[in-house]
Amino acid sequence: MKQLGEYEEQYPEIKALSTIPGIATVRANIIAAAVCSPERFENKNKFWSYCMLVKHDIQSGGKSYGKETIFGKKSLKNVFMGAAESNISGYLGLRWYYDQCREKGLDNKAAKQNLARKIASISLAVMKTKKPYDEGHIKKEQKV
Repeated sequence: MKQLGEYEEQYPEIKALSTIPGIATVRANIIAAAVCSPERFENKNKFWSYCMLVKHDIQSGGKSYGKETIFGKKSLKNVFMGAAESNISGYLGLRWYYDQCREKGLDNKAAKQNLARKIASISLAVMKTKKPYDEGHIKKEQKV
């Protein structure tokens, strides 16, 4: 654990990731190690797919044959789902997003997965900019 704290001081991405609610030093190190270069993801949807947070339709000839999870990093899925659970159970900074999803009629599992995607999106942005999480920027969305 001590060495992970040292990485936080050495790498600005890890320090910035640690500012996101639900992501502490250990999760920040896992994300940084798995992603390496955030620039390789052109948008958040590609990142979600890599994190195994979305499923894709299998289609052929206009007919749907079900949904498939694209191969990615299971460890990232576990990190983001764990961070979502921490926000939900600990009433951390992004709990409002989960509550908003529940008010729209989503069940617990879907709302939790939406929160995990939100945290993944924030993580990607934080890694690209190397700037800490800014709660004020996210709060603007809350009013929508």
